[in-house]
Amino acid sequence: MRDTAATDPRAVLSLEQRLMILYVFLIAQSKAENLDDKPNNLDELKLVLRTISNIRDVSLDIETGIRDVIERYRLLDMYNLLVSRTGQVCQK
Repeated sequence: MRDTAATDPRAVLSLEQRLMILYVFLIAQSKAENLDDKPNNLDELKLVLRTISNIRDVSLDIETGIRDVIERYRLLDMYNLLVSRTGQVCQK
């Protein structure tokens, strides 16, 4: 019988990756107000562009982390292994 907890992505995500995802969410949420209004002058336009650049940089880091997790699952599947909630690897 297959343990559904063994397929939980959180079992493979490291603490650092979880914190990075939370960080991106918080940055996007806090910066969203900078993107709501149309810029009326050059300084406001610079703020909007800087905000977009910051969100893009962090999202690229997250994308790299997601690809890492996908690769880990691919390798686990290739060798018919599961990861339990405790992080232990076992045979399918």
